[in-house]
Amino acid sequence: MTLRPRLALLAALLVAPALAGGIALASASSAAACPIQGCHVPSDDPPPAPLPPAPPQPKYRVTNLTVHPVVPEDQTVDEAYVKVNGYKVAGPVNVSNLSWWHPNASLTVSNGVWVEPWDEDGPFDGDDRLGTVYPALPALGGTTQAWADSYGDGAHYQLEIRVERIS
Repeated sequence: MTLRPRLALLAALLVAPALAGGIALASASSAAACPIQGCHVPSDDPPPAPLPPAPPQPKYRVTNLTVHPVVPEDQTVDEAYVKVNGYKVAGPVNVSNLSWWHPNASLTVSNGVWVEPWDEDGPFDGDDRLGTVYPALPALGGTTQAWADSYGDGAHYQLEIRVERIS
């Protein structure tokens, strides 16, 4: 008996009892129904509870009380305006190093707070951002009010900013 018939006989002896015992190796329908990794069997465990909702983002009322150009960007008079979190809230107004502008402009925002003085330059020259100020954020129900220095594009501005946490 050569080696090949012996292997065939051995394979037949091993597979025959499995088939006789009712164990099918694979049928065409079951092989196509499950992926290579195996079939998913749903558990009897209930699904996990949903996560609680995220806490609401804090809200702040930001008020720009005073703008003072210590050194104007245009060296004499700037056409200043103010943005809070990217939104224009006041201006433009002509200001010089001798002026104190009191816009008292407010905006309610969520998350962080930043205030930017700008100089409007007209249609042929883009407006100049004259720095960015990040005021301190108070706790719920609290208020902070402080002066901040802003530097940008050769200018030096002082801003008085009040931040109130409203939620």
